[in-house]
Amino acid sequence: MSIQDQLDKLLKSQRDCTLTAFSDLSSGLVLRSSSDAPCPREKLDDLCMTAVSCFGLVDASDLPDEIDADVFGTSIVHFSARRTQVFVRPTPSSDDVICAVNDTHASVEPILRAAQAAVLTIAGET
Repeated sequence: MSIQDQLDKLLKSQRDCTLTAFSDLSSGLVLRSSSDAPCPREKLDDLCMTAVSCFGLVDASDLPDEIDADVFGTSIVHFSARRTQVFVRPTPSSDDVICAVNDTHASVEPILRAAQAAVLTIAGET
């Protein structure tokens, strides 16, 4: 299954998801996206810059002693007033990231798990 197929599947599988994207943190670029409506490039750029900023903070921080090093820094949930953004990468050192946007503050666990599955599938293909 291609990256685009994974993004489309993630978008369709989550009721409140309005946008999914595959981004490269090192370049700050969205490489592929899927949305329920046309999405301006500026919105995709902003989404990617949020992921870059969030993972940058995580990567610069010290690993807490009680956290498993294999999973620390692989997932971030970012809440704003109107939406929830989920960012997931396959490993803490990876520049590949799946971004998913929910326009509600519904439970994030289902979309987080689905995004984790999608990014791991993509990582296995690359």
